[in-house]
Amino acid sequence: VSSRQCSGNGMCTLEGYCECYGDFEGRLCDQSPSDELSTATLAAIASVAVVLAAAICIAVYMRRRQRKKRLVVVDKNGWTSCPELTAAKGITFHAFLSHKWPSGQAAAHAIHMKVTKHLLPDSRVFLDVYDLKDIDTLEQHIRESALVVVILTRGYFRSKNCMRELRSAIEEKKPLLLIQELDEDYGGIPLASLVSDCPDDLRSILFTPERVCGLVPWSRKPDFQSVALTAVCQAILAASGNPKYAVPPRVEIPGSLGTRPLSLSGRTTFWCSCHNFGAFALAQQLAGHLHGDVAVSASLDRRTLGPSSDIGASGNGRSPSTTYTAAAGATASTCTAAAGATASHRSDRSLGLSTNPLPEVEAGDDGCPTSAAVGGGAPGEDRRAWAVSLLQRAVRQLLNNSVGTPVMFLRLSKKMFRGEAGERLEADILRAMERGIQFALVFPTTDRFSEIIDETPQELLQRGLYKNIAIDFTPWPPHERITAAQLALTLGAKEDDTRSPWRRSRGASVNPSLCRRRGWRMTSRLTRRNTSTQPHLSTPIITLSPPHSDE
Repeated sequence: VSSRQCSGNGMCTLEGYCECYGDFEGRLCDQSPSDELSTATLAAIASVAVVLAAAICIAVYMRRRQRKKRLVVVDKNGWTSCPELTAAKGITFHAFLSHKWPSGQAAAHAIHMKVTKHLLPDSRVFLDVYDLKDIDTLEQHIRESALVVVILTRGYFRSKNCMRELRSAIEEKKPLLLIQELDEDYGGIPLASLVSDCPDDLRSILFTPERVCGLVPWSRKPDFQSVALTAVCQAILAASGNPKYAVPPRVEIPGSLGTRPLSLSGRTTFWCSCHNFGAFALAQQLAGHLHGDVAVSASLDRRTLGPSSDIGASGNGRSPSTTYTAAAGATASTCTAAAGATASHRSDRSLGLSTNPLPEVEAGDDGCPTSAAVGGGAPGEDRRAWAVSLLQRAVRQLLNNSVGTPVMFLRLSKKMFRGEAGERLEADILRAMERGIQFALVFPTTDRFSEIIDETPQELLQRGLYKNIAIDFTPWPPHERITAAQLALTLGAKEDDTRSPWRRSRGASVNPSLCRRRGWRMTSRLTRRNTSTQPHLSTPIITLSPPHSDE
């Protein structure tokens, strides 16, 4: 009997039935378990394959995205190149992070991870949890580091080990970079408290005017944090001993907010109330970082708020001015805010923006002219005649320039609505709300936004004053650029591709994603150099000059 009669998978018995081999079944042994794979099994196999393919694609995408965010060096002509790390003889670490547990732990970990993993992958940064084996070797690790990054938090100057690190860095004349924590929840304290906590023999070394100006604020908001990380990387390159970076190089993170040129469409006018202390000066600073046609004025005129405003007219009936009435029956004085403190900012091809304030008036910090600007004690008739002539000139300038899009600029603070000035400011805000004027809200990082809300009148809260995004700022030039960019985004600014250095098709530009494959690791090897070639640097942003002892 041939087995071919059972499909070759069995043997035909004398009774005429097929006796199947193995797992074959059926009358002719022509069925196997593999032929009966369920639809669910096939779907599961396909799903696993799809998930694996998606995981591979995501991994490749994230890898490319990380490469694009690596630090690049920008020369004076705008060409970019990959950083070239070196180190002097006897130097093991490019930077040493000096911080206090636990207040400075979070900032130290963030700096270590983002610098060594993303921005400068070939750098070696000392962090105690990874590199410290024996507490007695702190001074040795300081000697082996090219730069000492001091993270100033609560209790830093009371820590015995932190003082060992700091004094050793001063004795070895290592470049210092001071970073101040801003968030009180993470150990941040005011600068005045840091100065008072500092030992007397170190205060004159650490808190010189140059170092205070170069103090780097540390924030947990990504845009501001990227600026601080850029300053750290700039300091690492400058202290590496590479003669190319004898002067601190300009470094950027491609695609970060500070490198994206944002342009406002049309003319935008920032109106600042004379009752909002410091608003005019801050608006001028931020407007200087914006591209487009931007004007800053220190009052709200009748054309914007209408005739119902008590910010009334004088002279020819059209001049925007504010009248202050002093207490105890004092005579009224006229604050010619718009006339005296108006600055126009127009875009320029080379500088981006230029400021042209009226030269006749000296404005105070609150945006209103000082007493010297409005006569300085001159007789009443001469003073009024001078003010009227000045108002007429200012009105002609205002009428020649269209207002464009009016935006009321507010510098928020905890005390802004207190006293008579606070009541007048509230009235100005309500009139602006009635006429649908957009608001630009900015508040200092030293004030908690929750405390500002608690001090805000209920009527303004009910009418939605804070439905607009409030932007925080720190009085540090790189942070001012970020604040200005965020402010521009809230006003509907768009990225100007023609100004972006990352969109130019220049043959000499280097794609940051190619730094690794073009030999970044080879050029970043630790080469031997004489320790006497350590740079002596001092820049407006960071201070890297070695501290000088009393000796």
